[in-house]
Amino acid sequence: MEQAKFLPGHLSPIYPLINLCFLLFSVLARESFGVDDPYFQACSVPDTCGDGQNISYPFYIPGNRKPYCGYPGFELSCNNNSQPTINISNTAYIVQKIFYRNQTLRVSNSAFSNTTIDCIPLTRNVSLPGVRFDLAPNQTRLFLLYNCNSSLLEHPSEFYRGCYEEKETRSVLALSEGDPKLRNASQACRSAVVAPVESYGANGDEIRGLLRRGFLLKWKATSCSICEQSGGFCGFNATTYNFRCLCPDRPHVWHCRPASVWSENSGYESCPPGNCGTGPNISYPFYVFGTGEDNCGLPGFGIGCNQSKPIYETSTGQYVIRDIFYENQTFRLVNGEFADGSCFARLHNFTFDRSSLQFTRNHADLLFFYHCNASFSIGYEKSVVACASNATLRSFVVLVNDVRHFNESTSDCEAFVAAPVELEGGYCNQTIGNVDYRKLLKNGFTLEWSGFDCVACQRSGGRCGYEKGDNVCYCHDRIHHSSCHEAPKLVHTRGIARFLEDVKKLRKTSNPSTFQSFLFSPIALQARETCNLQRIQSGTTPASRQRYKVQGQNPFTLKQPVF
Repeated sequence: MEQAKFLPGHLSPIYPLINLCFLLFSVLARESFGVDDPYFQACSVPDTCGDGQNISYPFYIPGNRKPYCGYPGFELSCNNNSQPTINISNTAYIVQKIFYRNQTLRVSNSAFSNTTIDCIPLTRNVSLPGVRFDLAPNQTRLFLLYNCNSSLLEHPSEFYRGCYEEKETRSVLALSEGDPKLRNASQACRSAVVAPVESYGANGDEIRGLLRRGFLLKWKATSCSICEQSGGFCGFNATTYNFRCLCPDRPHVWHCRPASVWSENSGYESCPPGNCGTGPNISYPFYVFGTGEDNCGLPGFGIGCNQSKPIYETSTGQYVIRDIFYENQTFRLVNGEFADGSCFARLHNFTFDRSSLQFTRNHADLLFFYHCNASFSIGYEKSVVACASNATLRSFVVLVNDVRHFNESTSDCEAFVAAPVELEGGYCNQTIGNVDYRKLLKNGFTLEWSGFDCVACQRSGGRCGYEKGDNVCYCHDRIHHSSCHEAPKLVHTRGIARFLEDVKKLRKTSNPSTFQSFLFSPIALQARETCNLQRIQSGTTPASRQRYKVQGQNPFTLKQPVF
């Protein structure tokens, strides 16, 4: 009777928690019919251009699917022949086949797709975005040389007809990168275009066929297999720049999880320090993808494991974590493409994806200029990068204090990349001539994070986590705000909202006995207690409120609880 008298006068927008309580008890009393998460639904059906190929993560067609169904930089379009195309170096390449299992795709320059012509059209160099694509193994580069002086060449009969009547392009010399005649030919020709192919033939017909058949690319994006095996669809969170597994209940970090009873101490149990096999222990604000709950670290601080190495991924590439210094909140990274000591044929720029990170005071930048022509000059001392140079185009590296202050022209080079490094003692009076840039790259650089202090929680025996936009401390008994020594926190509005989600899910998927057990679990009882406290605060007598004091404190004078 008291409950019936209370509810009608207080169910209003200014009492959102009471409204939630009313919804809570309504859910407990009736069948709940849930629907799949909208992100899961939006990405559940593969896209297509009409040629029979299914297009799914990491690829997507803007306008047909939501951007979160794919990975940044993997946008496809559909041409007039119902074929998917991808833009590489401002040129449309036809996607002939996508091999999702080994993360490769076969592409061909759309300029070579016309099978009715018997000439070689003019095209432009392929400059692969190294952060997203690499040439697959067993591919080679075919040099198409234009505007050549045939009198300087030993075998002018090797020229093939171009598709244009201009003097510079009406004949084309095609040589593979391993051809011994390439060096002399490049000096006798005024321009060259590099076209990747799978192999090289000896006659014009075969060359045109190779160009039409295209080449294989291997893409760099988080593997989707673990998510798919758990029943999810892969997606991407552009805000935190992280992979997400889109599941029927909600997006998860790595894979979908079966519905289970959620208890208050499950956060502590599921968030032990992680490890990839080598490297440092990984704990808050970092977490290891796939080894714990989504709430074991902060958004954007997920770490993947590759060949037992911890990998930190940004929007422009992957970096191996060499060490994490939790005391001063710093961690050391090494470019993943150079961590094994091999030639850095194509590095990538480093990008900050979150404002909570910054370089340390010993930061400097190595600037790499790739495939520059003979007229390239710069106002810094430079060094040749031999392993990234060829007979016609050279690559260079310089050392600067900060790439943000660099404003010289790079138009004489195909690509320009800035790689952060760390100089002992700082940048003062150091140039590329008195440092070993290879050693600097191997040593990596250090980043500092700010704003997350887990010391109080750890010293009290807890483990830090992240719940619904708040930092929390997971303890053996329950969730606290920042330390296990604090007074117990009561569930607030966000906690009840999450609890309601669990109730609906469990009501739909569990047998009656399991559901009944859940209703009498600690979290369910605490949710009910919170509703009762809110009612008392809203209009009962001081004597009634006295019954609900917690550990000698008035619960209504406690700080905003975090659950």
